[in-house]
Amino acid sequence: MGVAAEFSPPRFSIKTSQLQLNALVFAMPLRCPPGALPDAYRFICLRAVRALARRQFDIAYAYPSDSSKKCLYCTQQKEKCDPVPEYVFEEFHDLIDAIELCAIARYGPAVDADTEVLLDRIAAAALDIARKVQVVRSQEKELSVNQLLVAQNQVLRDIRDSISELVDTVNGMERRLSRLEARSARGGARVGPRVEESEEWSGLSSSSEEDKGAVDQEMADAEQERSDVEL
Repeated sequence: MGVAAEFSPPRFSIKTSQLQLNALVFAMPLRCPPGALPDAYRFICLRAVRALARRQFDIAYAYPSDSSKKCLYCTQQKEKCDPVPEYVFEEFHDLIDAIELCAIARYGPAVDADTEVLLDRIAAAALDIARKVQVVRSQEKELSVNQLLVAQNQVLRDIRDSISELVDTVNGMERRLSRLEARSARGGARVGPRVEESEEWSGLSSSSEEDKGAVDQEMADAEQERSDVEL
C-alpha cells in the first residue's frame, strides 16, 4: 500500500521507540518547566501539535540541539515554543501511538494499514490536545478575571472602611475640641490666675519653713492688691 504524497512523517521513525523518547526526556539538559508535560517537553511543542491538527504533516518540529530553546517549526514561524501542558497526558500518548503507527506504515514491513486513516488519527489526536488546552486556558482566564474583580472589590471595600474610620476619628476630635472651647469660654476668667498660682506654689514648695511664711504674706498682699484693682 502506498503512502499519501502529502505525508512526510513527523520525524518519528520506527527506531524511535517510547523508550528512546523517555531517554531523550530524562537526558535533556534543560529543565522541564512547571506545568509542562515531561513526556512531550523537548520532543514536540504545543504550536507544532496545533499544526498537526491542521493536517500539516510535513513540518519539522525537532530541536536542533540539546540547548535549543525553540524547535525548528517555531524558529521558522518566529514564535516562542509553548510546552504541551501536563493535563493532556492521555491525549498526548494517543498522539504518540498514532505517530508510531504511521512510522511503521512508512518505514516498517508491509502491513495492512490505511495511511489516510492513520493520518486522520494523528490529526484527531492533535486536535483533541489543542481543544482541551483551549478550553482549560479559557476557563483559567475567566477565573483570573473573576479573581481580579473580587480582589478589586475587596480593595474598594477596605478603602471605604478606612475612609469611614477616618471620618469618625475626625468627627470625634472636632467634638472634643468643641467641648474644650466651650469649657474654656465658660471658665476662661478663672483659668489663668489658678494656673499661675499653682505653678508659683509648685516652684516654691521646696523652700524652708522660715521662707514659707514670707511667701504666704507676699501672696496675701498680692491677692489684696488684685482685689483692690478689681474694685
